[in-house]
Amino acid sequence: MKNIRIYLIVLGQYLSLTSFAQSISLTPSNISVNKSGVDDLTIKTSQNPNLSGVRYNGSFDTPTAVINDNTLLDLRAQGFDGSNFVSGATLRFQSTENWTTTTTGTAIYFYTTANGTLSNTERMVINHDGKVGIGTSSPQVELEVVGNGGFGVKSFGNGNSFNSHIFGAKASGSQTTPTASTNDQILARFEGHGHNGSYFEEGARIEIRAKENWQSAENGSEINFYTAPINGDTPLRRMTIAENGNIGINNTAPAHYLEVLADNDDGIAVKRFSGIPTIFGVEAGGNSNIPSASLNDQILMRLGGKGHDGAGFTNAKARIDFRVANNWTSTNTPTAIDFSTTPASTTTPQVQMTLSAPGNLGIGRLPTAGFRLEVEGDAAKNTAGNWSSHSDRRLKTNILYLNSQEMLQKVLNLKGVTYEWNDTKTGTKRPTGIQYGFIAQEIKEVFPTKIKEDPNGYLMTAYGDYDPMFVESIKALKELIDEQKREIELLKNRLSGVEANNKIKTDKMP
Repeated sequence: MKNIRIYLIVLGQYLSLTSFAQSISLTPSNISVNKSGVDDLTIKTSQNPNLSGVRYNGSFDTPTAVINDNTLLDLRAQGFDGSNFVSGATLRFQSTENWTTTTTGTAIYFYTTANGTLSNTERMVINHDGKVGIGTSSPQVELEVVGNGGFGVKSFGNGNSFNSHIFGAKASGSQTTPTASTNDQILARFEGHGHNGSYFEEGARIEIRAKENWQSAENGSEINFYTAPINGDTPLRRMTIAENGNIGINNTAPAHYLEVLADNDDGIAVKRFSGIPTIFGVEAGGNSNIPSASLNDQILMRLGGKGHDGAGFTNAKARIDFRVANNWTSTNTPTAIDFSTTPASTTTPQVQMTLSAPGNLGIGRLPTAGFRLEVEGDAAKNTAGNWSSHSDRRLKTNILYLNSQEMLQKVLNLKGVTYEWNDTKTGTKRPTGIQYGFIAQEIKEVFPTKIKEDPNGYLMTAYGDYDPMFVESIKALKELIDEQKREIELLKNRLSGVEANNKIKTDKMP
């Protein structure tokens, strides 16, 4: 190996150093190459081409060790500013500790000059521990970016082969011999740090974690979201997207698509201003790729209440179902709402009330008879009082007074009966035992307008509607009674006269 020292200045000449298994050291204070071609300096060798800066302290003949912050090599790019050659960008190799035979820490710094300025500014460092800092000289993690602009990943091109990726990769084992990731290992973490006045510390993070021991076709994972509460410095898990896609809020193991674990009575709220806060369900026939029209009796949305029976959480035991009332088309979308509860000593919810598509309400039954309110069984008010309805003359027209005598005759034609229900047709739950009432077909012969037909063709009547007829019948009876009372009074008077004459005649007899 030959070591040649060269002290030279080459002007207007192309410099080429060709080495064959030997080292050439250039040690003058300045080497200038003035050339208008493309290649100004070329190192050709059959081994690895090297361009080295050799730094020592002390003297050439008596060198001493490099110390911390010594510049080992500067590669500078200069340009002519019209008056002088000035530095525009620099690549600096620098020591990061005092060197010994076993410690030779180094870092690489990258400098550029901003537009409109003259100063080289440090932009990036690769530190002695391999950590990269952009905008900082002392990165604390593998890549640390300091600046107001942040960082981004851009990609261009059509199709999914061109994606912008930021990813973490975690393996067990070592870098040279990696092994499969195991359950609960953190695969990647994205953190937000803030300064507390003394140092930076974590405030929130997104964490991607393995949920099984990984194999080639088994890569279960979940995403966890953490935030730190006010007046606290420990991030807490707030939301989880589980391996099966279920989302848990304050719940680390959601068993449903969305599961919220509330610590107080606030629950879930939807806020909106100048509009209508909305929670809705979406149901269709077919599948997600080819949906089809919603069909009769499909549940569009269910709001249910579950409880724990000592062994586990049950299915919804009280619920509100928003139901399709008939097959949907673009011009026909009828719906009904069912309210269900579970009776005591049972486990199966039963529909207790239904609001039908036309807006009729059925309590204990489906409202199929066409009335606004239909009640299965007895009904009562919890306080004394009457059901009121308008009867103001100003709200009526074509007023005709009933004829009392005629009403009496009609009422006399009604036939009260006792009976028992034998209803297997309407689906209505009827009371058992002896009942008192009328037969609708017989009422129709007397008051035909008071009989209605339900959608199934069965006759119905409203007993309360007969009050005016009964009132007029009573009045007719009273008139008859009053007339008879007058006649009786006349007869009594006549009888009294007859009795008086007879007594006189009797008294005159010898």
